[in-house]
Amino acid sequence: MRYILFCLASLSLIISPGIINPEETKKESRIATPVTYFNDFEERCDMKAGATNISKYDINSLEVSEEKANSGKKSLKLAFSVPDDAEGHYFYWNIPTSNIPLRNPTYLSAFVWGTEAGGYLGVQFHAPGVNKTSQATLTKDASFGTWQKGWREVKVNVYPNIEAFCKKNNWDMEGVVINAAFAVFSFSPQKLPFRATVFLDDVCVDYIEHNREAQGRPTEELYRIVREKMEKVRIDLNTLLSAEKNEEAETEAGKLWEQMESIGAILANTSDIPPEKLADMRITLDNLPSKYSEVVLKLEQEQLLK
Repeated sequence: MRYILFCLASLSLIISPGIINPEETKKESRIATPVTYFNDFEERCDMKAGATNISKYDINSLEVSEEKANSGKKSLKLAFSVPDDAEGHYFYWNIPTSNIPLRNPTYLSAFVWGTEAGGYLGVQFHAPGVNKTSQATLTKDASFGTWQKGWREVKVNVYPNIEAFCKKNNWDMEGVVINAAFAVFSFSPQKLPFRATVFLDDVCVDYIEHNREAQGRPTEELYRIVREKMEKVRIDLNTLLSAEKNEEAETEAGKLWEQMESIGAILANTSDIPPEKLADMRITLDNLPSKYSEVVLKLEQEQLLK
């Protein structure tokens, strides 16, 4: 198994006072609160070597490369070789991240270009009051292997795995934070000598499930995307309500709209939002468009049945 903990470049979420607009979110805020991590490998990636049981190996390439890219023009290229007289079968690199509050869901994702070695993603986390180094949770559900062709997205909600680990050890879940992510690569010792080349791109830790275009991006940008989607749906809602008034649907939709606007006001006027609150806001925003659309769909069905 080869552990390669890829580099997640932290993405600071920009909190700008005033009205939210595209230009405002490009400016640096006075206080940046990172609650997501994203790296598209368009620039450099600082990686740290982790544990290995391989007695002898060569890293032929570990660099940002223009050879392949899932997005942008570059990705991370890793090429390694193990001679036939070596022993062992795994190693990894990792990069510590700022503490990311654990929520359900918390997604770890990456794009992997075909590899001669199998593997899977995972994260490291820390539980408050535990006087140990951060524990690693190996998310085998996020696996990749030699069967894949081209870019393959690997994505997994790490919350259930961490929850099970904490329950097993009687650890309190409140205050758990993710502080690293990794990729494991494995190969059979019977296949020595062994060579493999792997490309990684768009590595991310975030809470977003629906609005993927905002993954790893500032919460203000997520808010803007969500608002645009809800404004489009609102046109259909008003058309339906003009045809036949429905107080229940109008009230339900109004509450969702107010919820969105209240988050927008906080983002626009607060420069220091606690990471835990910001994480919750991202999850709430991510789910608002689908909930809003459900109100419209239900209203349409009711009117068709009449």
